Amino acid sequence: MSKCKTTVITFEEFTDDDFKKPSNFYIMDAMQNYVFFHTRDRAVAQSWCDTIYDGAYTVNASKMNKSSGTESAVGRLGSKSRQGLKTRGK
Repeated sequence: MSKCKTTVITFEEFTDDDFKKPSNFYIMDAMQNYVFFHTRDRAVAQSWCDTIYDGAYTVNASKMNKSSGTESAVGRLGSKSRQGLKTRGK
């Protein structure tokens, strides 16, 4: 198992307006502290969480993952594409 750095943040620090999340994956423990796992892989973060907390918590993602860029605006519901706004012939 590879190493994984952890950072513990208190609830007061987490709710501060200027707070920047130090990592992508975290848990909130029973004392309402946020424990961030510094890794790119969720499975590694969950493995470390299971090791430290005996499987009591599930790792959450603090950021949404970026899309692959293969989606186009055409065909998506609620898109701002002009494709559907074209007027048809008389």
